[in-house]
Amino acid sequence: MSARESSTTSRVAPIAAVLVAGALGVTCSSRETPAIDQGRVDTVAQATSAKYNWLQFGGDSRHGNNNTMESTITAQNVNQLTKLFQVSLPETIEGAPVVLTNVSTPSGTHDVAYMTTRSGYIVAMDAYTGQTLWSAEPADMNITMSSPAIDPALTYVYSAGLDGYIHKYAVGTGVELTTGGWPELSTSKITVEKDGTAITIGTSGGTNYLYMGVGGYDGDGGDYQGHITTINLQTGAQFVFNAMCSNQNVHFTTGTPDCAGQKSGIWAKAGLAFDPTTNRLYAGTGNGTFAPASNYWGDTILALSPSGMGNGANPLDSYTPTNYQTLQNNDLDLGSTNVLILPNGTSKYAHLALLSGKDATLRLINLDDMSGQGAAGNVGGEITSVALQTGGEVQNPISLWINPEDNTTWAFIVSPSNGINGVHIAVDGSGNPTIVPVWSQGGGGGGAIVADNVVYWASNNNFHALSPTTGAQLWNSTIIGQIHWQAASVANGVVYIGDNGRELTAYAIPGMVGGGGTSGSTSGASSGSTSGASSGSTSGASSGSSGETALSRTSWVASSSVTGSTPSAALDGNSGTRWTTGADMTNGMWFEVNMQSAQTFNEITMDSAGSANDYARGYAVYVSNDGSTWGNPVATGTGTAALITVTFPTQTAQYIEVVQTGTAAFWWSIAEFNVYSSGGGGTSGSTSGASSGTSSETALSRTNWVASSSVPGTTPSAALDGNSGTRWTTGADMANGMWFEVNMQSAQTFNEITMDSAGSANDYARGYAVYVSNDGSTWGNPVATGTGTAALITVTFPTQTAQYIEVVQTGTAAFWWSIAEFNVYAP
Repeated sequence: MSARESSTTSRVAPIAAVLVAGALGVTCSSRETPAIDQGRVDTVAQATSAKYNWLQFGGDSRHGNNNTMESTITAQNVNQLTKLFQVSLPETIEGAPVVLTNVSTPSGTHDVAYMTTRSGYIVAMDAYTGQTLWSAEPADMNITMSSPAIDPALTYVYSAGLDGYIHKYAVGTGVELTTGGWPELSTSKITVEKDGTAITIGTSGGTNYLYMGVGGYDGDGGDYQGHITTINLQTGAQFVFNAMCSNQNVHFTTGTPDCAGQKSGIWAKAGLAFDPTTNRLYAGTGNGTFAPASNYWGDTILALSPSGMGNGANPLDSYTPTNYQTLQNNDLDLGSTNVLILPNGTSKYAHLALLSGKDATLRLINLDDMSGQGAAGNVGGEITSVALQTGGEVQNPISLWINPEDNTTWAFIVSPSNGINGVHIAVDGSGNPTIVPVWSQGGGGGGAIVADNVVYWASNNNFHALSPTTGAQLWNSTIIGQIHWQAASVANGVVYIGDNGRELTAYAIPGMVGGGGTSGSTSGASSGSTSGASSGSTSGASSGSSGETALSRTSWVASSSVTGSTPSAALDGNSGTRWTTGADMTNGMWFEVNMQSAQTFNEITMDSAGSANDYARGYAVYVSNDGSTWGNPVATGTGTAALITVTFPTQTAQYIEVVQTGTAAFWWSIAEFNVYSSGGGGTSGSTSGASSGTSSETALSRTNWVASSSVPGTTPSAALDGNSGTRWTTGADMANGMWFEVNMQSAQTFNEITMDSAGSANDYARGYAVYVSNDGSTWGNPVATGTGTAALITVTFPTQTAQYIEVVQTGTAAFWWSIAEFNVYAP
């Protein structure tokens, strides 16, 4: 370990990692959310929370279906859910929609829900109206039960076709990518094998992998083996792990090559689980022969590397119950549902998983030694097992919940014929975990999911919201059709459920989704998106353009053409508040600022922040010395993103007015309005109105600065390039001890930094400690510590003089840590 690493380690207090399922992405990923769509749809009014992305089934690569990002629908208001829309689909969906926000389409910017139907159609629809934006169908025979997944770069969506291929479509247009090896082969036996699992996308060491499990059709007919197709999304290279004849890493055919072993399908609808913590992929197999010496892995849980490889012909590890032959003889597939990754809590086992299956038995296994015998190919070794309360086969996805009241771990398991079960994992004083059945209800149905401490579960013609601790019904709806294995998904205040009647039904609380929501940013500085400025001038900086200094807004007064609105909110230094028209933007609306005295300036920014679709579609900027005589506009242009930066010839005036010249079915909102004058070098990152009162701050020039990080293979320099469309990212869930460092090449005097994750809005540091050094080795105590709460983090501290700045991550979250722009300021 280097001195540099030792220094970092010694000054970071350990923090217990908490598993947070349901991220995503954002992208997100970055599994993370880009901009936030706040457009108004019909009579649905204000949102109450920042938008996020739901990029794959269950929210992330673990597929645990515990959505902790949802905050609009709660246990307290879920009984207010009403139908938002109900639309017909080309065919039934067995999976669940995934959601991407702020997607540019030919018909405008939309939040989009994507779903894959049994017939292989992928349908992209407006998330709030159900309007189809585009669809595609690779034609062929039979069915798929898959769910789509969105690329971490947020530009493509992947979907399984009936032709045996995984297809890659542009998120906004549906145009299919047909170069670079796409579409990618998943099975060569489309008459007997199907892409049956939800698509999983996992990330390891900065590389993104796509995983698809392949099994047989209903009735278990024909010559199918079961296999996992892993696709390296950076290179397009594939690896195939066969459950039968695992010594052959090929797609079997109906001729040669083929395998005599059959019917060990990998078909759990929730998909394969990739756990970033253990850095392993987990998949369950069906009723093939179990004979490891012959490379047959029936009724087994396989552990593989991120690339889909094992240890030669064997998996890296495996679990097979001792009664595997009984399972095979009676068609009781062990791999009928997902491997549920659990947090260990106070267990003596660092990494746990819960298994179900068609034999109505729940099992706990130790993921660090799955059989307890130190190698793959052994039988038995589960930590504990218990019978399912309701009995019945389990083919539905099972889901996770962490009770925020006491941090206990829960799971919800549905037998499609017998009903729903709630269990929690208890740990005794010696660290031994057990499965404790708590409640159950009969009735069968589809898979259960959790969002903001509410369990959602659909049975025939009845959709339920339940208390996770008691199973008590909090709400229900009887307008849905028959249910097979469908599970719901929840995103941005909308609950989606498909049924066997080829319909998708969406529910929301009136007034809680659509136009004009609150921002997720805590700082009044303009965020970081590149946007259309006047005369084609754009800025990729975190706020004002290079060399610009934000003017103090003290005593400024704002007004607007909209009676009853609050223009002052655009000057309050808090991007969580905003001025908004409260009605669709139309030509002639205006926003005006009286700076109280004549000021000299050459740039303005208008940032709609979290209300990312509420930017001006067209604008004209006027100036005046008396508030009456305006003359011709000093700039005109078209807005294209939440942050609009407008530059123009230097003006001296007391008043500035922006007139809306465009129209859109969104409100016009300004969370922060800033004015800039020439002076001060570098790329600005904190403007007047920043959360720490930085009206007199000047951004330092970043010329020749060098950035580094604790994560090899990443691009720290992207945080200094003046383009918020690029970023440094860890490429893995943020964890205590990660660091980002800047060498400013010479000693500088400063008292503030900003870290902006920009479009990757959930990738902000959950906790941070800021250190400074003159030699890059001696760091001392942190000059500032804190907790991030939004994409833009502004940190102020006593004035320092140093050459090096280092930010150490002190929080954890199931999102990557990303910095699109890093800036340093002098008083």
